[in-house]
Amino acid sequence: MPDKDEATEALLKALGEEIRSWRLRRKMTRGDLAGQVGISETTMGRIEREGPADVGDTWRIARELGISFPDLVRRAEEAAALSVETPSLGAVASTERLEEPGEFNE
Repeated sequence: MPDKDEATEALLKALGEEIRSWRLRRKMTRGDLAGQVGISETTMGRIEREGPADVGDTWRIARELGISFPDLVRRAEEAAALSVETPSLGAVASTERLEEPGEFNE
């Protein structure tokens, strides 16, 4: 697994690529989106190449592109192939309903 700095860099780069992809889907120029977000076209170019440095800008970009901030980040995480280590749930699948305390399946 990559160290934290590599993972962070991969996520930021994937966020920039995801932003560019959505901008192109919306048939927007870099200048159009930058103007709507309130940043310079140069800054928008840097964001698309290197990834965003500001959460507020990223949120505003997502809003202007018509995608939710969590969806934008999730897509970037998937593109960067990042995974979060979670404790094993054993035989409980994520689609199964967990029983309430004192409730048992037979």
